[in-house]
Amino acid sequence: MKKLVIVESPTKSKTIKGFLGKDFIVLSSYGHVMDLPKSTLGVDIEHNFEPTLEQTNVRAKKALTEIRKALVESDEVILATDEDREGEAIAFHLAQVLKLNNIGKAGEGIKKARASKTSHIKSVKRIVFHEITKSAIQEALANPRQIDQHRVDAQTARRVLDRLVGYKLSPLLWKKIFYGLSAGRVQSVAVRLIVEREEEREAFKPEEFWLIGGLFAKPDDISQSSKHFEAQLYAANGTKLDKLAVTTQSHALEIKNALEKATFSISNIEDTEATRNPGPPFTTATLQAEASNRLGMSPKRTMSLAQSLYEGVKIRNKHTGLITYHRTDSTLLAGKAIAEIASYIKKEFGEQYHQVRQFHKKQKGAQEAHEAIRPTDVTLTPDIAQAYLEPSQLKLYRIIWQRTMASQMAQARFRALKVDITTHDNAYTLRAEGLKQLFDGFLRIYPNGTKEVLLPVLAQGDPVVLIDHIINAAQNFTKPPARYTEASLIKALKDHGIGRPSTYAPTIETIKSRRYVEMDENRRLEPTELGRAVNKLLVKHFTDIVDIEFTANMEQDLDDIAEGTKEWVPVIRTFYEPFAKKLAVKDKEIDKKEVTETATDKICPECGAPVVRKLARHGLFFSCSRFPKCKYGQSIIVSTGVTCPKCKTNQLIERRTGKGKLFYGCAGYPTCKNGYWDKPSGEMCPDCGLMLVIKGKRLVCSDRKCGFKREK
Repeated sequence: MKKLVIVESPTKSKTIKGFLGKDFIVLSSYGHVMDLPKSTLGVDIEHNFEPTLEQTNVRAKKALTEIRKALVESDEVILATDEDREGEAIAFHLAQVLKLNNIGKAGEGIKKARASKTSHIKSVKRIVFHEITKSAIQEALANPRQIDQHRVDAQTARRVLDRLVGYKLSPLLWKKIFYGLSAGRVQSVAVRLIVEREEEREAFKPEEFWLIGGLFAKPDDISQSSKHFEAQLYAANGTKLDKLAVTTQSHALEIKNALEKATFSISNIEDTEATRNPGPPFTTATLQAEASNRLGMSPKRTMSLAQSLYEGVKIRNKHTGLITYHRTDSTLLAGKAIAEIASYIKKEFGEQYHQVRQFHKKQKGAQEAHEAIRPTDVTLTPDIAQAYLEPSQLKLYRIIWQRTMASQMAQARFRALKVDITTHDNAYTLRAEGLKQLFDGFLRIYPNGTKEVLLPVLAQGDPVVLIDHIINAAQNFTKPPARYTEASLIKALKDHGIGRPSTYAPTIETIKSRRYVEMDENRRLEPTELGRAVNKLLVKHFTDIVDIEFTANMEQDLDDIAEGTKEWVPVIRTFYEPFAKKLAVKDKEIDKKEVTETATDKICPECGAPVVRKLARHGLFFSCSRFPKCKYGQSIIVSTGVTCPKCKTNQLIERRTGKGKLFYGCAGYPTCKNGYWDKPSGEMCPDCGLMLVIKGKRLVCSDRKCGFKREK
């Protein structure tokens, strides 16, 4: 008889199959085999919120047929799904669907009676592993455990909670705004953060300030530009100036004139050693952030690539996992991994580059994965892996490998200089700062953009000269807080204790697909009018749903269920009962016009009534306030200010597809059908003559075949 190993992914099954002998059959369930129904609530509110689970996954249904066939020739079943809550639930549901027994106390929810098709099975085991390598699989097989019912309950609670919120609150949004909208515990808080950041930006009042500085040199070095150095105004009459100390042009010119007439000398030098420490190995959130910042990858893309690296890649004719489990909040490294990294660093770089570190334990509320994200084999360097990986896989693997190795390397050391230059009358002090690298340490393997600023040899009391007797006074204005990037939004959610590793990327994809937010030309998240309207309704009428502290506490409740310190049904009941009462009240109380209409100073040209700005499925438009008695309406056109290069008559304006996706088309449509997915810049490509469009910080030719691009 055989031993049947069941995992949730076909790629994972292929990798594991290569590690096991002929006595094993390895099959995939293709994800969840049981889930809530797609078209009904599926939760029995009257009977302890009991979920009604169905086999909704078509591929999983086919996979179960193959698994049942394999059961006939197997006497042992090994459930080897992922070690997080979702994986635990899949293992539990597999045991239910296949009517397996012999899994001990943790399987009390599984039918006790033996089914004839499984009566020959002697044992059912649950194994977990943090990496898909031969040694890890062998160790897991030698140390099976029971299904963790607490983790299963936590997954059930999260699924039921999200279903209750989605299925009960979403119809209210359909009625009060329009059909097809959704609300959710985490997604609604994410939208609130983005909307409130936008409101901060809109309320922001720029403040003027002036930066004053010049180029200096020692008298003998005036002719050698390489020995010139910059210094910025630092103090006046011995008192340090803050950023907004000089706020008017007249004040700036007064200082500029005084400095251009002054003589200078070095009044003080601070010479210290500065150090830079490496960051910890990646968690899910920090990997997504770094991949976004360094590689320009979306969280969704990052997780897809990480999944492929975790599940296995063909290396030297054998499939093996290249990184450890990628859904984790832990920064810990296993002792074995630390030893292997130490050996590699000492061999390749020398003893002086090694510094053992174990970062703090995972935060309270972290998912149950036990380690940070790291390479499974440190000797498989990115340069070696290049022959086996797709370009995008390689980019992600490279930063995982570099970050992991850097975490066990010595500090980078720098000589930091602060040189104060004071006028002859001690009225003003300017400061020059220098930075010279003494030892690269971890930066040798993982550069972080730190740049040296070299100063000439200077001593206290040395006279210095202002080059060309010119002081630069530059007008500046304070800037509003930046919109969130996908990476900074994930960090904000994590800092607030909202969401978990498995939810960050799906949350962002959901709020984008629902058109609550859009990416601006700098690839930052901007709320749409629809997102603002939904947020306005929820903040005013369902404060708990979008309250950051409340949502974080709910996440903690789910963590407590997973730890076995709380029961899931009372947690759901405590949330649902007041929520249901509020829903009934708000359904009658909320007026649709309150959410979807805004007053304007316009007058209806047909009946003389006030005109309102109205939100509908495809955006904003002007409508008569007496609608439907008066059917006057007018589109709100948002122009780019760019003339269409095709018809050379009309401007390019914002438009939307039937599904609501933003694009830029000619106002002369349908006579002129010219359009672009990205915002047109108004500049033409120097290579082919077509429109350049804005993509992040670059201008790119609208014709992909051309390939021209440059910085804005």
